[in-house]
Amino acid sequence: MKKNCIIIAFLIAISELSSAQIMQDTIIRHEMLNEVVVTAKIPAVEVSPGKMSYMIDATITQRSGTIYDMLSSLPGIAISNEGDITLYGKGGATLLVDGKPTYLSGKDLVSMLKSMPASNSDKVDLVSQPSSKYDAAGNVGLIDIRTRKIKLRGYNANIYANGNPGENNSGYIGTSMNVRNDKINIFSNYSYYHGINIIDMVINRPYNGYNGDMEEFSYRKRVQNSHFLRLGFDYDITEKTMWGLSLKGNYANQNERSKMTDIIDGSDYINHTSSFLHYVNQDLYATTYLNHKFNGEDREISGSADYYIYDTSRRQDISNEMSDPLHGNMNGTVNVYSAKADLKYRIKENWVISSGVKSAIVNLNNNAGYMRPYDNIWKYDGSLGSRFEYDENINALYFQSEHNIKSFQLALGVRLEDTHVKGKLSGNTVQPDSSFTTSYLSLFPNLGMQYNFKNGNSIQLTYSRRINRPNYGDLNPFTYRFNDFTADSGNTKLKQSYANNIELSFVHNNNWQIVAFFSHTADAIIKTYQIDDDGRLLAIPDNMANYTQTGIRAHIMSLSPVKWWNSNITFIGQYNYFKWREVNEEKENSRFTPIISFMNQFTISPTWSAEVNINYGGKVAAAQVTMNAKNEINLGIQKKIFNGMGTISLFAKDILNGKKETAKANLYYGPVSSRSDYKERMVGISLSLRFKKGTKAEEKSNKNEIEEMKRVNL
Repeated sequence: MKKNCIIIAFLIAISELSSAQIMQDTIIRHEMLNEVVVTAKIPAVEVSPGKMSYMIDATITQRSGTIYDMLSSLPGIAISNEGDITLYGKGGATLLVDGKPTYLSGKDLVSMLKSMPASNSDKVDLVSQPSSKYDAAGNVGLIDIRTRKIKLRGYNANIYANGNPGENNSGYIGTSMNVRNDKINIFSNYSYYHGINIIDMVINRPYNGYNGDMEEFSYRKRVQNSHFLRLGFDYDITEKTMWGLSLKGNYANQNERSKMTDIIDGSDYINHTSSFLHYVNQDLYATTYLNHKFNGEDREISGSADYYIYDTSRRQDISNEMSDPLHGNMNGTVNVYSAKADLKYRIKENWVISSGVKSAIVNLNNNAGYMRPYDNIWKYDGSLGSRFEYDENINALYFQSEHNIKSFQLALGVRLEDTHVKGKLSGNTVQPDSSFTTSYLSLFPNLGMQYNFKNGNSIQLTYSRRINRPNYGDLNPFTYRFNDFTADSGNTKLKQSYANNIELSFVHNNNWQIVAFFSHTADAIIKTYQIDDDGRLLAIPDNMANYTQTGIRAHIMSLSPVKWWNSNITFIGQYNYFKWREVNEEKENSRFTPIISFMNQFTISPTWSAEVNINYGGKVAAAQVTMNAKNEINLGIQKKIFNGMGTISLFAKDILNGKKETAKANLYYGPVSSRSDYKERMVGISLSLRFKKGTKAEEKSNKNEIEEMKRVNL
């Protein structure tokens, strides 16, 4: 709280200083006016067949927070505090940063996203039908977060800060720097984040040990401090050859204190459980690339190599009134090695082919052990400890062909992936040693046909086959215990699932788009909820029988009822259908879900602007569970300072606290329901300042981005 008060006081002082500076500059401009500068307004949303792009710089509320906050507020994207991401109502989206893998999932992914300020990003691309150049992982498409690209020679720097006081107080401060000349470009980013997240949850479920139901009340408070650093350079060896190297790392330290009360109806049983969880996550990502262009357009060869290391250490203490206390230590490391080579060649004016190879190796080692007091001496509990080792190798080959015949465009591609998996679990006194080995060869075709009308409209039909592999943590059979009655566990029997996706879209002058979509996933990986013979509620991933989704997406961009009002509207109508087998009984869950987003921007004056964003999502079927409807209203007002070199903003997010989550499921043992309040309502202030000295230069694009997306959830 004290840190946030200091940040807010600093931002207010900057605002007052900038007002005086603007007044002084106005007089100078009046006396020495010799030119008129016209600044174009950045559109908030851009649409093209198969892709939606949200420009973060064009909004107030979306860039006033972390990457996590920004993604959560985008239409069609939902991301929970547990790291579950859905795109257009369907799970399994692949998350990239500048075309690079994030490698993380679950709470580790949330920790990373909260350490990165949204103001350091330029835009977010939602790609529903990726080409064969991209990894086949992610059965619903890609979410690519694009960081800011500076196109000025000379020196450029940004400073940004954000403060949000209150019960869920959070704040960050960061800086970015870029130095460019004709041959070399050096860049760096650093940010520090401090945040508090409070979660209230109530679970109602049957308990077969008594003739009654059980109610569980839990309160969790997470305090996170994290640092994010990125360093790198690009070097033009010749006019046609570029070499680059970059390093980025994240350090997160988080404490979670929780209290849980269990009450069994019809009995006098009441149990109170307290838990403390401390964990530290560290990761480092190094990548290097080489790109060479031949004579002629669209003729180039590129190669790249990546190394990623992730380390986590967790300590948990559990105490309750009905059983002995428990002390747990969980540690894990992940090493990823990846290399890739791509060739792009224009054979004729209207014919371009692309081809490439890629190999990725993953090594995972995870240890977990618990101790209990025996005769006042802490000793290891042999029934709970485990060690999980996992090795994976994926080798890929792809080919893509693109033809342009007047107004008709045809894209045809195929990707071949050869996967080898080996896992080993060191057992304990209850569970014996076990291991598994899997190898499979998969083919992933994709097809795209587009016709461009003379009036600027276009129509497109696309098809792709995708794969969703289990997260590493989902394969780990170790049981993570919340208390004696609630636990999470992995599943070594999980297998990959495949999805077939079809889309038919119509785009009108890049201003509005309507998309009809259909997707079918066999053996979909879904978190299921089971009640074992001891009455414990166990959350465990499993392969569902099948999952079908169909519906329509409509996007209307840049509506201007009046000159000072600009709107962007998104409507999604989707129908989800799940069918699975539970204790030898066929079960189904289906529902139509409307999703509506209404983004409004208001220009008050050349230096003042405001924003009102409204999001609504109806009830949705998610396998065994039906989720409640949610709403979100975000407000923002912004003032340009220092002659447009900076901005200061006031924002309010989720002002009605409408993102509370309710889930209901009818299990074999009876109905289960939960109510969660993540307390994401916030009011805050943010500041961004830019310093630059130089002239504009053309930005060279890096064509050899690594699309590897691994699945870490220790």
